[in-house]
Amino acid sequence: MNMSQIDDLNQHINAPILARSAFGNHAVALGLAITMALTASCGDSETKQTAINAAQQAAELAKAEGAAIADSLEAGVKAAKAAHGENAAEIEAARDSAMESIGEVLDAASSAAEKLFAGTRADFVSETESQLANADAKIAALRESLASASDEAQITVGFSLAALEAKRSLVTTKLAKISEAGEDAWQVLVPSLEQKMAGVEQALASVQERLEQTLEEESAPKNDWFPGKPKELFDVVKVVDGDTIHIMRNGEKQKLRLLSVDTEEKLSGRAFDPAKPETLFGEETKLWAIDFFNGLAGEDGVIQVGVIFPAGEEAFDVYGRLLCHVVLPDGTDFNLKLVEEGWSPYFTKYGYSRICDKAFLAAEAEAQENQLGIWNPEVNKPASESEPWNKRDYDAALPWWRARGDAIQEFRNRAGGSPETFIDAESEEQLAAAMEAGKFTDYPKSVFGAVDRSFEEDDGSLTLLFRTGQGQRAFRAKISAELRPKLAHLNLKDRNAIGVQNYLFVTGKVVEGPRGFDIHLGHETALTLGAPDPVYKEQ
Repeated sequence: MNMSQIDDLNQHINAPILARSAFGNHAVALGLAITMALTASCGDSETKQTAINAAQQAAELAKAEGAAIADSLEAGVKAAKAAHGENAAEIEAARDSAMESIGEVLDAASSAAEKLFAGTRADFVSETESQLANADAKIAALRESLASASDEAQITVGFSLAALEAKRSLVTTKLAKISEAGEDAWQVLVPSLEQKMAGVEQALASVQERLEQTLEEESAPKNDWFPGKPKELFDVVKVVDGDTIHIMRNGEKQKLRLLSVDTEEKLSGRAFDPAKPETLFGEETKLWAIDFFNGLAGEDGVIQVGVIFPAGEEAFDVYGRLLCHVVLPDGTDFNLKLVEEGWSPYFTKYGYSRICDKAFLAAEAEAQENQLGIWNPEVNKPASESEPWNKRDYDAALPWWRARGDAIQEFRNRAGGSPETFIDAESEEQLAAAMEAGKFTDYPKSVFGAVDRSFEEDDGSLTLLFRTGQGQRAFRAKISAELRPKLAHLNLKDRNAIGVQNYLFVTGKVVEGPRGFDIHLGHETALTLGAPDPVYKEQ
């Protein structure tokens, strides 16, 4: 329809409503009369009856005006159709919309009038008791369903359910007051009770929805994480191995380190490293990854992927690589795919996934059960028995990684509750802020980080150097010679050894040191493990 036709349609259909402002006036009068009746209900019966009569008269006038508007609308529709028959559907839709608005106003007015003037106290109490009985039945059903949920769900949803039951008790209390009130006073209490009953029904719907969602999440497969198609794609310029690729982003080449995965090392001829041995399967994984990404190339030969970050925050490792999940154009999480298909374990050495921990755990368990990839007992087996069998010792690696993951999770939990107190040793910005704050207060900070090396000092003290970001000033913990015997049980000199949980909390005043940031321990309790050391299976 063009603008001329729309204007003509407004003239035929909307004008009758605007012209009949009496309808709006009578609707307002009805509301005022109802308020008058409620206010007068505590007075004498003659005053109350006068207010009731006025409200009833206003209601009747409003209904009459509504009927007149409906007639005018029908006449307007006929005129509009005669002028613009080709737009009959739009005309009828406009008419229906206007009639619906009128109906809603009249229905609300009639409902209010019926409740106020036609209903008795006994009717109201009976209706409310029926609503309460219905709510009680639903609450009982919720309690029964909640019993099959996890302990965590029973706690979280249980609180909401308890709040709902408290709201329901308030309705019972209010209903008792209505039953006890005088004949001329009970109606004053009705709006408040109706509001509380509405609150019960809203809370009930909310708890039902929350419980259904919780039960659905708990019963769903745990590896159902799916990030969806990426909003932005970046060109892949190199696939280094299974968990390292290079992309063009923000006008520069960026090296990606895929979070929560650690594929085996490809063959390069370097010296043997028992912690990260180069394996045949590592080489196979590299070749598979190259072929896989080549298969994603478009007609122009360009390979594109998306990236996502935990909590949307970009971060880099100590080697300057961007830590992320790679998302394929169809929305598949490539990191998770590596674990699902047995190309990588769930790598928790640098923390549990903040995006899809449950999905990784489920994927790894399924890959192990099906003996896929690295979980195949025959993987990396040499062709000849005389050749060495280079393979990764996952029985030793997994407990170590998980102990470190536990420590990092503990830090996340503490820092989440008190971010100004708990400091990341790899963040120069946080350490500098803590040092600056120490100039004005003696309130201690707790620095969390991984021990990189330890140094014996000439005065018998021990210095622990903590891992830090590339090019940043490092954090050091200074332990006096007098304090060292009290911390001997922590075996601090070997805290950076492979297989040892090396994350610590160091509490004290952050000060500027010769080469970075220092805390001089004042008491043995100022240094604690981030998590217990790993427990290994007996061989």
